[in-house]
Order: sequence, then C-alpha cells, then structure tokens
Amino acid sequence: LTVLDRALIAIQGPEAAQVMAAHEPILAEMGFMECARLMLFGADCYVSRSGYTGEDGYEISVPADQAERIWNTILEGLSRVLNMILMLYSKSLYGLQKHNV
Repeated sequence: LTVLDRALIAIQGPEAAQVMAAHEPILAEMGFMECARLMLFGADCYVSRSGYTGEDGYEISVPADQAERIWNTILEGLSRVLNMILMLYSKSLYGLQKHNV
C-alpha cells in the first residue's frame, strides 16, 4: 500500500462549473464522471467531475501541503462569482423598484 500525501477538495452545486472555469476554462468542458490530471493553481492535480450531492461538481485531489492555498484561491474565485450574481440581482431589484413593481 502506498500512501499519497494528498488532500481532497470538493466543489459542488449549480455554480460549480462557473467557479472552476474561472480558474481553468477546460474544466467546464469536462463531462460527468470524466477524470483528468491537470496542472491547476500551480500544482499537479487529479480532477473528476462528479455530483454526489445531486448537483454538478468537482472533486480535486491536490498535494496536501498546498491544499490550504488552493482552497483559498478557489474561495476568492467563488467570491467574485457571488459578487457578480449579487450585483446582477441588486440591479434587477433596482429596476423593479424604479417601476414600482
């Protein structure tokens, strides 16, 4: 038995592809249950597109000593996506208020 010094990061949910494609566009093109070995975030990663939550998602095996840095990078990307969604939502609300809807 060989023990690998790896960590697993799971990104699940309806915005998973958008969040991950912001870091590596090819990830959005992966099919369900497709796996690939890629250089992501400056690290050798194994990525599978899966959805154990019932939603679309990714599982990413990363070097354990880089897991925290990679997780923080993904969160920064998620923050940008959420800010964009909130901005669009607030513009929609503003338009509704402007027209007294």
